Amino acid sequence: MGDPLPGLTAQDFADGLDDSLSDHDLAEAIALVWSKTGHLMYLAEEDEAFDAEFEEWFGLEEDLCQKAIGALVREGRDIDSNHGLHGKVAPFMERNGYRDACGWWIRDEESANQDVKDGICPECGTDLEGFIEGSSMGSRCPACGWSVVTTFATPILEDEQEYTIILIPGGTPTREALKTISLIAMCNYVAAREMMASAPTTLFEGRATEVLARKNELEDAGVPIEVQPDFPYDKDGRLEGEIRLNTLLLRTFPELDKQFKEYTSWQDGMETGCFLTFEDLLLPIARHALDEHDEAFLVRLGVFIEQLMTSGDALAINVAIVGLIEGLKAYGNPLIRSFLGPVSLKEFDLMAY
Repeated sequence: MGDPLPGLTAQDFADGLDDSLSDHDLAEAIALVWSKTGHLMYLAEEDEAFDAEFEEWFGLEEDLCQKAIGALVREGRDIDSNHGLHGKVAPFMERNGYRDACGWWIRDEESANQDVKDGICPECGTDLEGFIEGSSMGSRCPACGWSVVTTFATPILEDEQEYTIILIPGGTPTREALKTISLIAMCNYVAAREMMASAPTTLFEGRATEVLARKNELEDAGVPIEVQPDFPYDKDGRLEGEIRLNTLLLRTFPELDKQFKEYTSWQDGMETGCFLTFEDLLLPIARHALDEHDEAFLVRLGVFIEQLMTSGDALAINVAIVGLIEGLKAYGNPLIRSFLGPVSLKEFDLMAY
């Protein structure tokens, strides 16, 4: 995932904004800063420099979003308090020409998007080809070179579930614990101490990326917490394990939900082995998509496999190879090569069949 604003600090970017932004310019700024914070979250480096940089950009993101929310409120729009920032600013972003692309804000070129859905180049009318290159995916025209490209995100960036951080009993009100609670709850040390004394109590609500940063801070400060519903990410924001990989499977391919429930009902539910669920549920529809030249599905499949292969999670990589790549190779349809990412494609080509 490339840096959308290389060489700029959050302060540099903020200083370059006009005091009175138009709605269009504000939406563009939100989209850029949103991508920047997503890029930093993707890096997920555990050091003070990273933490400080992320917090600066995330603070700017929140400030810009509050301006957008303010504009909606002034128009008499109701803001759902149960939504995170993403859901709250969605009406503002959409009316200013942006759409949600798996948690990212990208320009919505309506006519071009329809052409892409139809698989036709809007410039010359040639059938488009899907592609995945590194962290980019999209469609391109083999005749004139026209293309539309977007960036795929890690699972945590695609997660729109609202999570709640709950302060639980048993914590010691150390200086570091009180400081961390006060920053997250935006209160003074006295109120933070009272919150610890009255635990369990809700401390923060938001989307997965927002919760992850605060969860890590609280745990590093020794504050006892729990997240509801179950938070399926590790400290670096990565999915792992049977439950987590099955969660990712259903989030990426929601059309499998009914079949998944039936298949796992007589096994171990969400703990059913991923080698089984991936090979028995996803692989058959992937083969069908190859037969039907279903490019939209194949692009989604290629991104999914590449995410597994580059996750750094041994289980995810093994499932991708044994449960998917091996089966796709054995099927013998070469079309799949056009939709695999570089790491997946290398494994696919090295596999002997």
